[in-house]
Amino acid sequence: MPTQPQKRKINPLAIVAVILLVLAAGMLFLIFAPGPRMKWALSMGEKYLTECDYTQAVTMFSRAIRVDARSEPAYLGRAEAYIQLNQPAAAVEDLTFVIDELTTDDADVYIQRAEAYTMLGNTDAAQADLDTAASLGADTTAAEETLAALTPEPTPESTAAPEEKKIEHPREFRFHGTGNGDFFYDEDGRLTHITLDGYDLYIDYTDGKASAAFDEAQVNAMDDPHYILEIHEMTLKADGTIDTLFTYLPDVASYIEFNEDGLPSYFSIAQDDLGHLITYTRTEDGRLTMDSTQYVFGYIFDHVAEPVGEEFMVSAEGEVIY
Repeated sequence: MPTQPQKRKINPLAIVAVILLVLAAGMLFLIFAPGPRMKWALSMGEKYLTECDYTQAVTMFSRAIRVDARSEPAYLGRAEAYIQLNQPAAAVEDLTFVIDELTTDDADVYIQRAEAYTMLGNTDAAQADLDTAASLGADTTAAEETLAALTPEPTPESTAAPEEKKIEHPREFRFHGTGNGDFFYDEDGRLTHITLDGYDLYIDYTDGKASAAFDEAQVNAMDDPHYILEIHEMTLKADGTIDTLFTYLPDVASYIEFNEDGLPSYFSIAQDDLGHLITYTRTEDGRLTMDSTQYVFGYIFDHVAEPVGEEFMVSAEGEVIY
């Protein structure tokens, strides 16, 4: 008599493994999905423009550009913030990218760049942009009058060479918040050494692009397999300097984002998705000083920063050293 086939038992561990894989896939989508990050960064940039907080606006539009390097609204918004911060050269760079690389035919972009050129005293370039805007159908009367009022009377040419203004770069930034970070820079303003809670990470630019490694002796001293020093992920800006840095330290993780000046704009050393958004102000002498910090959660994984309640607040201190 044929035997009855035995019913197969479902292994509970297999069910748990499938659930964990689904959760992991969902988490990866939240980390890398550009849509929510872009929408949030653009909306925050526009909000700060409206509130006349132009330094924060630059930070937010820059974050949008990290997500989509060809986002026209992000470049235009950042250019407007740069103009309001009296940084016309940076505005010209962003607007030129929109005109040359994104091939816009928006007359307002040419008018905006003419304004930046006017602030720089480059009246010929400003007039050329106003002529282009007029050919595209824009009314440039008001901009023409502003340019005419600012155009100086011709003066005899000077034979003296223009004096170059030396840009002073920070040599160190010290930060204490969810963890301790110390950042060291060379004379060109490039980051060369980071200390994270006492662990040293060195940056090299042999091929023109940043590469990084933890101190070999400290790595070898990790005698517990659960405690590691490791760079999980590092991304670079177009100039080869570090844009984002995600590392593992013993029992915690660290995530840092860097702004256009190479200073941290987000800093976290924690077991959870908690950290500090950091902003800076440039003083009259051209130096940068830390302006404010905001302790938030949710930024690392989905770039939607939520303020932390007072009962969980971690204060922070920072100093830019020249």
